[in-house]
Amino acid sequence: MSGTDPHDVPEPVLPEQVQAALNSRYGPGPPINRSVDEAILENARQHLQSVRTPSRKEVWWRGRRLVAVLGTVAAASMLLVVTLNNRWDDSRAPGAASLSQRLAEPNTETLTGTASPAALEIADSTNPTDVDGDGRTDILDAFAIARTIRDDSPYSEQWDVNRDGRVDQSDIDVAVRTAVML
Repeated sequence: MSGTDPHDVPEPVLPEQVQAALNSRYGPGPPINRSVDEAILENARQHLQSVRTPSRKEVWWRGRRLVAVLGTVAAASMLLVVTLNNRWDDSRAPGAASLSQRLAEPNTETLTGTASPAALEIADSTNPTDVDGDGRTDILDAFAIARTIRDDSPYSEQWDVNRDGRVDQSDIDVAVRTAVML
């Protein structure tokens, strides 16, 4: 091998037409002293020699740390999805009616009293404030009573949730209190 420095690469020379076009557009560049150019190159060489490359072990540990962090993020994401999915209202299950559908079309059997007497008796004995027959007392029960009173629609005796002999605002109040009770 010859005694030349491997970093001493000749500077590329642009074709004369390109140089002429650049000079006509931007003017000639400032003159660069060769000693300034060499000092900058030497400074860069010293800096690059002081930067060490990480060992295989360091690279391996960095990879393990990255995998651990990504695994933790994935586990936390899954936990969030499961938690939110379990907290979601059962009425939003596939095939279930949406809230607007349930409000617009209440259970006609309990509205008109055409449900079987056994079903009404079970509903009466287990949960008297469940007037729409969905198995739970919620604000929709109170809303169904209020809409029935407003529209002067027929209703079942089951809708008299406070058992005072009439369906009125007090029945709505009882249904609301039961729905929001913790």
